Amino acid sequence: IDMSAYRSELGGLYGIACVLEGLCAQYKLSHGHVTIGCDGKEALWQALGANSPISPSASDFDLIAAIRRKIQRLPITTAMQWIKGHQDSASGSAHLDL
Repeated sequence: IDMSAYRSELGGLYGIACVLEGLCAQYKLSHGHVTIGCDGKEALWQALGANSPISPSASDFDLIAAIRRKIQRLPITTAMQWIKGHQDSASGSAHLDL
């Protein structure tokens, strides 16, 4: 398997998709909306933002395809938001992104 530098972020996004799937099933949700945030811009885009098919030879195809499949099957809508990483170590960190 060809792996990218952002595979760990993809793993986190897959975990979020699994939790959302479980919550929807547990509480029998049929509608709603959630915004998924991540500091890994490329991982976020590959998993949730790109509408084009992904090539089976692409890095992390397995994980990206699994995330997309889970998100598409959810009864709720999703949005994505890139969140700048390491905001807490920057000066003026009193205004952290929610």
